[in-house]
Amino acid sequence: MLKHKPYLAVKVPEGEVKVSSHAHALVGPEVRDSGWRCDGASVYPSKCFGGLNDFYQSTDRVEYRCASCGFDFCLECTQFQLYVDQLMKTSTQTWSGHFEQNGQKTSMEFSPLLVKDGIVQGHGNDAVGEFFVFGHHNNKKVKFTKQYTGKHSVAYEGKIHNGN
Repeated sequence: MLKHKPYLAVKVPEGEVKVSSHAHALVGPEVRDSGWRCDGASVYPSKCFGGLNDFYQSTDRVEYRCASCGFDFCLECTQFQLYVDQLMKTSTQTWSGHFEQNGQKTSMEFSPLLVKDGIVQGHGNDAVGEFFVFGHHNNKKVKFTKQYTGKHSVAYEGKIHNGN
């Protein structure tokens, strides 16, 4: 998790909110006492930024909900994602890399990819398909989850070499 929390200053608009980490618009704010769990717990490797990592922790908590599929973000995860999305708009970083599986290297392309303030987030593609990545970095170590569109996710840990 980030040590400082500049995302908490982000004002979330009422009504529809579009975030890059989910395919559909979220609607809120809403307070439901139904035991919902923030899906930030599965989107972000560091878990939900509001601490709602399990069901029945959400009493009196603000929710932004996807009417299409039931995806839920708490206020803090919504603020965080909007903060990162704002940073992404200024990023022109493109990266390439590879993963190794069963002794074979497979190329990955990221565009855009944000690696800033301890955050790793972006979009990309490889032989498996298109994906969204989210994680964090500390110095030369990087850890992120790659979520394929409509498919599985993969956790990565690695090192940044030659500034890439």
